[in-house]
Amino acid sequence: METKRKSSEALGVTFNGSVTFNGPMFDIHDNQQVTIVRQDTAPGEKSGAQAVDGVLLTKLSLCFKDEDAARRFLASIGGMDDMEIVRLVKKYSDSGLCTNSSKNLWKLLYDAGLYETGYPNWNKQMNQR
Repeated sequence: METKRKSSEALGVTFNGSVTFNGPMFDIHDNQQVTIVRQDTAPGEKSGAQAVDGVLLTKLSLCFKDEDAARRFLASIGGMDDMEIVRLVKKYSDSGLCTNSSKNLWKLLYDAGLYETGYPNWNKQMNQR
């Protein structure tokens, strides 16, 4: 026989990243037991450590040989400008650590705010030798 949980048993749950709830709607805004914390980087600031969230790392791992390579890449690009990032991608690609240095990788970095210039610049720099 299943018993209903007391609401106090659900306290202390933390979600990182995007969260989707399927079920009845509820309003969290007036609930004193709900705290919403949002951590953002200042506009134009790049932080490899901040970018290492599970979803981004999982997506980037598809562009690299393995998750370790993706994690090392993210840790390395903190504070780099866009040209330095492309040079690093080329190094990873040349050494076989980056398996997809095309538009997919550019889009992931761009959407995460880690690479600021458009795809034409990325593509041009990637094709320069």
